[in-house]
Amino acid sequence: MSADDSIAIFCSTVYPESKRFQEFRVIWAQAIENVYHSDEYLFNYFKNAPVFDTYQSALLYANQLEQTKGPTETGLIIITHPENKTWDEIKLNKTYPRGNDDTHIQ
Repeated sequence: MSADDSIAIFCSTVYPESKRFQEFRVIWAQAIENVYHSDEYLFNYFKNAPVFDTYQSALLYANQLEQTKGPTETGLIIITHPENKTWDEIKLNKTYPRGNDDTHIQ
């Protein structure tokens, strides 16, 4: 029987005060491929995950999580939203207009 488990880092963009930042949520999960079915699945997998403001700190936590859980079947997986939705858009199931590029971000 397969464990089908992974350590996953979800990378999303946030736009506080018209500035663009990345944030990273880290989890251990089974059947992580379910997050690609819908935003609801993605939200439910990562809603209680700790949030990090740098990739390095997320990766450090992911390594600590793997030491706690043991080796995983599929290793570390990096996930981004296919439409580049923000966490708030995923949480609220909405999409906010951003224009055709990031020129509105200062």
